[in-house]
Amino acid sequence: MLLDLDSFLYKAIWKCISFTEIRNILELSEYPRDVYESEVVRLSLNRLNDSVREITNHIEEIHDELYRTELFITTCDNNFRYDIEPTYKSNRKKNKYVELLREHLKKGHAQYSDTLEADDLIAIRAKELGVDNCIVVSIDKDMKTIGGYYFSPYQIRFKDENGYNHKVYKQQKVQLIKQDEADRFFYTQMLTGDSVDNIKGLKGYGVKKAEKVLKNSSNYFISVAREFISKGQKDEFWKNYKLLKLG
Repeated sequence: MLLDLDSFLYKAIWKCISFTEIRNILELSEYPRDVYESEVVRLSLNRLNDSVREITNHIEEIHDELYRTELFITTCDNNFRYDIEPTYKSNRKKNKYVELLREHLKKGHAQYSDTLEADDLIAIRAKELGVDNCIVVSIDKDMKTIGGYYFSPYQIRFKDENGYNHKVYKQQKVQLIKQDEADRFFYTQMLTGDSVDNIKGLKGYGVKKAEKVLKNSSNYFISVAREFISKGQKDEFWKNYKLLKLG
């Protein structure tokens, strides 16, 4: 299992420390900021470890032959995509405590790079192993462009007949994404862009219009390139390709 930890980090720090604990730290500690940061990291790591065990156990239950888990995080301050497009992910704000958690994980078993994101590292590793020999676990839809086995750990809540709240994984089974489906997803993103990462697509191209372009195409690359060229945006085609291509 190739596990993208990035989304798990935000979940781990969310309200990990109570107001009572914060008040005690402020009142009793000589260096409250240092103590607070240390406590946030400690509690977040406990949560993170619990989440990793939970998803590992779940995948083992629904999919046979899971031998090991590899962890990946994004730490790249020198992301190569910033050279291609300076506004890449500029709509995102860094979370101080997530960064502290990442620094701690860099000293452990998590894999990271100064120039590549977790997505890229996972894509490279999946190709090394063979996409049929690993399961990519991530809530990031971009990972579907790799192909092979994929599972989203996104959870939803529901109430049972007695009114008790429960959380379950929205995706019930490991999904096998065939290469044509992975390629179609990638070139759909080329046309529509990705607002989450601040990547612009072609103006007026939503999912339905992209599907129409790709529907009868015998070569997605050429079909999408023609759409960009027809709009006088050949350079934007190559920019999007480099921004969206993983690994």
